Amino acid sequence: MLRDLLIVCTVGFSYHTASSAVKVLVPLYCASLGAPVGMIGIVVGAQSLLPLFLAVPAGGLADRVGFRTVTLVGGFCMCLAAVVFYISGSIYPLITGQVLGGLGELSVWLCAQAAITGIGDSTSKARYLGYFGFAIALGQAAGPGMAGFAADLTGYRNAFLLPLAFSVLVLVAALRMPNIEAGVQAPDESETTGIRDRRGFLAQFAQAGGLLQQPRTRAALLCTFVMIFTKTVRQSFFPVLLRGYGYSASTIGMLVSLMEGSSTVVRLFLGSMLKVLREDTLLLAGMVLGITATTITPLTMSLPLLAIGSLIAGIGVGLNLPLTMSLIAGDAPERLRGLAMGIRLTGNRAAQFVSPVIFGVMGRWLNLGTSFYVVGGLLFLGTAAAGALLRQARQGARAGEIT
Repeated sequence: MLRDLLIVCTVGFSYHTASSAVKVLVPLYCASLGAPVGMIGIVVGAQSLLPLFLAVPAGGLADRVGFRTVTLVGGFCMCLAAVVFYISGSIYPLITGQVLGGLGELSVWLCAQAAITGIGDSTSKARYLGYFGFAIALGQAAGPGMAGFAADLTGYRNAFLLPLAFSVLVLVAALRMPNIEAGVQAPDESETTGIRDRRGFLAQFAQAGGLLQQPRTRAALLCTFVMIFTKTVRQSFFPVLLRGYGYSASTIGMLVSLMEGSSTVVRLFLGSMLKVLREDTLLLAGMVLGITATTITPLTMSLPLLAIGSLIAGIGVGLNLPLTMSLIAGDAPERLRGLAMGIRLTGNRAAQFVSPVIFGVMGRWLNLGTSFYVVGGLLFLGTAAAGALLRQARQGARAGEIT
């Protein structure tokens, strides 16, 4: 059992290290090749195109053939993507690499989550999930900084050997991964239930529409979309902006790692914060912090201010993501919790896809710095809309209590 835990944690750590490294290296490499902002947006967004549509089929495939097999396929796709990045000398091969990498990351992450939920008994499961969470947080924080230092030491193309090495580690660990029996579902990817439901996809979509009638569910979906949008901007165009101001890749990578690290640390204090503030208040406060820190980035080009902004943005993301999960799950009946998490996952993937594309188009019309202000204004409007939905939900709950 401990062996299986170590293997799955190795998969999670290696996957997130490779993934977070690629997210920093790709936009910086594009900028070094002279790509315009709009093209950088297309390249970055290409990674989320297939996951947006294939999350459910991938889950169904994993149920049928086993999580080890799908993890191996995903790890191979990640390795192949890193090789494409390494040998490419122009923009268009990078798009191919991004598509391959997105498919690989979807497969590995889905199965890693599913595998960890199948290890241990009822008393040890929560502890094992904690170890797994620590492993992936470590990978998320380490990847960008390591990628930045590798780029400064060896150049951008050679730096892609770093995610390649960790993708190979995913493959090696997956060979020893427990092949959990079909039917075990990952907490964030469990929309695969609908694959096995006899009523099929149409019934699943009808149930999803019913859940989206709940104001709190709509608010949570909007909140997670806004914050994933913000996080994606900081992972992609934040590095490009800093490169234009002469910052080294290692400094940029460390600033992104700082955001990921603070995002993890703040979650340790979430329970204490909820004793003082309402869930809705804390959620909106996190959004305001994250969006503000991102929007004013062009005004904070000194390194100390950039570091503070990264810390604050990470706090906003760290507060938002677990709270939106709680909101969506809390509004869903027990039998539809998996579908609710699937709705949240789809919102995340949609934000990861449209964020770089919209920002890239905006950057093509305006200069890159001004785009931060304009997109930030739109994100604040989204926050206001989410606040209105949460207020509507509270009023409806009070009316229900009175009647």
